[in-house]
Amino acid sequence: MTLIRNPARHFSRRLIIPMIIGLSVLLISAILWMATHPNWMKPYINRTESRKLGRKFQIGGNLAIDWSLTPRIDMKDVTLANAPWAKPLPMLQIEEVTFDLDLPALIRGQTILPKIQLTNPRLLLEKNTKDQGNWVMGNGKGASVKIGKIIIHGGHLEYRSSFDGTDVLASVDTEQTAGTPSILIHATGQLHHEPLNLNGKGGTLLTLRNQNTPYPMNFSGHVGPNQIHASGTLTDPLHLRGLNVVLTLSGEDLAGLYPILGLPFPTTSAYHVTGNLVHRPHYWALNNFSGQVGKSDLEGNLSVTLHSPRNFLKADLTSRHLVFKDLAGFIGGSKKGAQNTPRIHAHNGRILPNTPYNPDKLNAMDANIRFSGEQVISPSLPIENLVAHAQIRKGILTLNPLNFGVAHGTLATQLTLNAQNRTMQTKVRIHIEHLQLKPLLGHSRFAQTSAGSLNGSGLLDMKGNSIASMLAHANGRVMADMAGGKISALLIKLSGIDLSGSLPYLFKDKNEKIRCAVAAGGIHDGLMQVHELLLSTSDSDVAGTGQIDFGKEHLHLAMLGQPHHFSLIRPRTPFEVTGSFEHPRIQVKKFPLILRAGAAVTLGVLFAPAGALLATIGVGNSSEANCPALLNQANNYVSR
Repeated sequence: MTLIRNPARHFSRRLIIPMIIGLSVLLISAILWMATHPNWMKPYINRTESRKLGRKFQIGGNLAIDWSLTPRIDMKDVTLANAPWAKPLPMLQIEEVTFDLDLPALIRGQTILPKIQLTNPRLLLEKNTKDQGNWVMGNGKGASVKIGKIIIHGGHLEYRSSFDGTDVLASVDTEQTAGTPSILIHATGQLHHEPLNLNGKGGTLLTLRNQNTPYPMNFSGHVGPNQIHASGTLTDPLHLRGLNVVLTLSGEDLAGLYPILGLPFPTTSAYHVTGNLVHRPHYWALNNFSGQVGKSDLEGNLSVTLHSPRNFLKADLTSRHLVFKDLAGFIGGSKKGAQNTPRIHAHNGRILPNTPYNPDKLNAMDANIRFSGEQVISPSLPIENLVAHAQIRKGILTLNPLNFGVAHGTLATQLTLNAQNRTMQTKVRIHIEHLQLKPLLGHSRFAQTSAGSLNGSGLLDMKGNSIASMLAHANGRVMADMAGGKISALLIKLSGIDLSGSLPYLFKDKNEKIRCAVAAGGIHDGLMQVHELLLSTSDSDVAGTGQIDFGKEHLHLAMLGQPHHFSLIRPRTPFEVTGSFEHPRIQVKKFPLILRAGAAVTLGVLFAPAGALLATIGVGNSSEANCPALLNQANNYVSR
């Protein structure tokens, strides 16, 4: 039997097979074409990434893929739009991005990029006046990506902040070395309105993502007038954790750190300090630092806790060798004064420090600062040491204590300064105890024959923004007294113009026993009336009165000495201390010599406030000042 084939079926088979082959070839060709011409994927990628980021993402140039088990993907002209409130410039713009993709790992559900190369990337980071950053976008969720190596050519990073006056432009490049490549950074611009120029070198960008590998860094440059150098490692650089960094700061003036760090340092001499930088969330510290300010050494710990509405500064500082003129800025002196002379610079014939304190600095942060100057060096002042504890709370500075070791005694001070208003209010309580007369007289010829212990107290209420303006508007009382001791006989003789009595001591000075010494005065609106001024010795009494004008920095004091013994040339005449604080003048009163019998009366008429004091001094040879009464009156003067 002969099998007859179906012609139609036979024809269809002959037709379908070639069609399948043709379609397969076409499909394979299409796949190969799409694989080798991947630009068709750009619209999909652009839409997906834009939706994910909430910003327009675009691959504007060519997209190419070099296929293998680790295909290399190349994208040109990649841009990411800026935040709506920011400048109308792309936040991110990259001329070319090339990266390798591990396909076997991708099949296993892992995204691994063994290598990324960025050519001319430009990243713009901005903050607005509300402290919002343009880098906040999307939902913050994304696939976990492992990166092997990042290489950057001609990178630029710009950071702008309208919030704090910062505008920094940095160039970023990868340094190719035999070992692990490093990132080179050069930054210029301004930080908190201060000019900035930094050069640095860090580890690879890959290390930034690895919290188990310390990220090496080494930066140096300047911000404003301050030189900065930082070297060390971070274990979590993206969150500034695990710092092991040595920071060195130097400059012409510690006050130059205020615009950058917000630390309210006063004007100082040149400084140089090095310490260990520590960081925790909302906390920065410079621990175990040491260095110099001017010619004084300085060491200790300093930390700043960041919180609203004011940051908190804590410091524990010690100077083992403190040069007193380096403190000029703390008492309102100029930088020039701090560097060149222990005395504050004169201004229009005045010597009281007139550099204003800045109330904004005291309102910038709260603080708790302890300072110890173990040895104070001052050629012209007998200051030996210094201890201070300063606290700032809501613009109110309290110094308690502010104690000076002076002339083997103590000058203890409690001070409260209220800077909540533009004109500061200051209250000062002073207590002087056991200051020795000999070191107070310094290197004068009278020091060797003088001794005694000086005590005193004072209470002042002042207003003003500098030492000069505070004293010009001061109110209060001050007193000092001394019971016992000895003093140069020549000094006493000369104070009374006792010519015959003075002659023997011009060749060999001796001392006289001090019975008592009292000085007391009241201050009203910067004008001090000297109510009591008396030095009584075993041989003579010296009394005085007058005014001290702190507003005009002018003196007008009158003194009269009265010997207890017979002098060949007995007439006495008062002498005056007049003139400015900077140029005081000592002169004899310009009228005929006053006879002993009329001296007290005449001085009392010329200088009425001295009347009460002169009444305690007799006019006979055996009369002496009533020391117990004077000392008791002086001790009650400030407290009443």
